[in-house]
Amino acid sequence: MKFLLLSLVLLLPYVYADSIEVRVDEEKVVAGESFNLYVTVSISGDDEPNINFDPIGAEVIRKIESGVTSRMSYINGRVTRTKELNYTYELMPQKTGPVKIKNITAEVGGQTLKHKDIRLTALRTAPKSKDFFALAIPSKTEVFKGEAIVLRYYLYKRVRVANFDIKKYPKLKGFLKRFVQESSREERVNYKGQIYIRSILYTQLLFPESTGELKIDPIRLTVHYSVISRNDPFGGFGLGLGLGKVRSKSVSSDPITIKVNPVPAGSVPPHFSGLVGKHSFKFEINKNKFLVNEPLEAKLIVEGPGELENFEAPKLFSHPSLEEFEISGDLKINQDLTAIKSFDYTYLTRGALKQDAREFPISYFDPETMSFSTVILTIPPIEVEGSVSAAPLKNKAKQEKILEPNQLNENKKEEHKIEDIGVVSPLFAYSSMGSNWLRKLNFLLLGLIFFLVFIPILLSLKQRKINYEYEEYWLQIQKQGLSYSNLFQLLSSLKKGTEQDIYQVIENSKLSEKEANYFSSTLKKLEESQFKTKQKVDLKVNKTYFNSLFKLIRNESIR
Repeated sequence: MKFLLLSLVLLLPYVYADSIEVRVDEEKVVAGESFNLYVTVSISGDDEPNINFDPIGAEVIRKIESGVTSRMSYINGRVTRTKELNYTYELMPQKTGPVKIKNITAEVGGQTLKHKDIRLTALRTAPKSKDFFALAIPSKTEVFKGEAIVLRYYLYKRVRVANFDIKKYPKLKGFLKRFVQESSREERVNYKGQIYIRSILYTQLLFPESTGELKIDPIRLTVHYSVISRNDPFGGFGLGLGLGKVRSKSVSSDPITIKVNPVPAGSVPPHFSGLVGKHSFKFEINKNKFLVNEPLEAKLIVEGPGELENFEAPKLFSHPSLEEFEISGDLKINQDLTAIKSFDYTYLTRGALKQDAREFPISYFDPETMSFSTVILTIPPIEVEGSVSAAPLKNKAKQEKILEPNQLNENKKEEHKIEDIGVVSPLFAYSSMGSNWLRKLNFLLLGLIFFLVFIPILLSLKQRKINYEYEEYWLQIQKQGLSYSNLFQLLSSLKKGTEQDIYQVIENSKLSEKEANYFSSTLKKLEESQFKTKQKVDLKVNKTYFNSLFKLIRNESIR
């Protein structure tokens, strides 16, 4: 007895994996007209099945081998590879009345697969086909959790339809729904031996959010169609002149069951993203070297057929010197119904950092190969230079020394010299070469040629480069207003290779106390607005202070 039970247990997987399916196009056939009987045998081995059945009330005309296909199935938590052998038998009813196909078996691998009897009715004439109907067609009826299903609802028609009204849309509970806008153009199709014109009513891309069986509920609509009047002399030629009557009828599609399997739990990698289907991943970063308090901006782009709506941005950076402020995501749908989701990362560098290049793995499940695939992202090296000041700005007044009277006079002379230069607009270059070549008139001819020709050219090129840099930021400020990025870059022109914090650079510059306080407080407000409060601040541009800053940048750069 124990041996018998053990044998049955060992045979169970093979009995479950091998199966036979039999179907016909219609349950009602016509006497004297052939119909097809479709037999599909699924086996796990390489043996050829021997198919037998007894047709009662019909005779077999011929046998057609439709082909062999291989597929992978998910059974009892395991992946099983099976081979499907398809056969088509053409039968013809001998007379009207019941038709029965019984004793349907397939002998393969030492076992006998059985199928229930098929019962049909042979009619004297073919039944009238429907004039129109609604039909739901999913791309798949067995999927994994999170795998995409393209669901289309069609209207099939054989008569002239004036218009239709959709009265009830499907709820599609248990699915994440992505609406798809498709063209409703008409096309000719063959449905169960009849020619119809069909058009798309409604399309959704579905992602099952739970395992088990989920229902595709019907769509319900009212169709307004024309019935050609017998009094229309042109109706028989397809040239109806509107003499027919318009009638209305409500139709709905049949419900469909979708089987949802979980992904294989035994081989899930620790870095599984939850995405099902083949996806691509791309990482970008604005640059590799930064100064303290400078924004680090990165982007991750994910593209594929999976449920990207619920895919969250992975944590790519984790370091005390990188302060995370915002991660924003954007989803775009492609024409082939795949999607692209991009994540914009924004960090603020708060301290010195040197991080080597590293790898970041992300995995997805591929239902075609029934396996997990891993994509390796390369995070480039990152280096942050500089130090953080204890306070944004110290009071310059407390650090100023008391000057002696003679020193005060010298200081006034220096201020007078600076004021004589004048305030120059940052949008135009200036040249101070006139006094240089006049003082060199007594030099030798070679020296005179050098100063007249080569020195002005070199200084002009240098001056153009200086002007271009800060003028570019000034134009951005005039067009777009003040922002943390353009003001930070403008003030960074004062650094000249120093590793000081930007606030220390402002403090130690030759700006006046009021000017330094203005730029320091403005930069601090913009930083809080962009990275903390997320609220836009309206700050006025003090052109006098900016002219002083431009003059200082030019003088420092020329030196």
